[in-house]
Amino acid sequence: MPSYSPHASAFVAQRELLRNDYCCATMDRMAVATDPLTRVKLLRIVDALGGQSQVARLLHVHRSRVSRWLAGEEPDPQNRARLEALEFVLARLLQTFMLPTARKWLTGINAHLGNRRPVDLLARNRIAEVIAAIEQDELGSYA
Repeated sequence: MPSYSPHASAFVAQRELLRNDYCCATMDRMAVATDPLTRVKLLRIVDALGGQSQVARLLHVHRSRVSRWLAGEEPDPQNRARLEALEFVLARLLQTFMLPTARKWLTGINAHLGNRRPVDLLARNRIAEVIAAIEQDELGSYA
């Protein structure tokens, strides 16, 4: 039976530490959700809009991407911004309109937006224009 010196066991421990550092570094590159609020926001949006397919269509992503986000994958920065913008706009719409009307408002042509759809502007990060259109609708102004 071979005997191990204290230096040998320290070497093995150091090698294991290096191995674990390497594995952790590899795992760090994987997108893992660290912000549970993102998942909560997404669940609220999916519930309000009627499903993952509708959310994927509004965010201009494949529906499997929404499933992966719900499973814990973190959205990339661009899609995270779109998700947060959609949540903000939807919350703002629900202050004024009932849910079915808010859904139609998001996907319909809007005269306050130059006959463009709000979801198309949200996809281009033009949130201020969409919020301005909501405010104009709240005030009852005509375009």
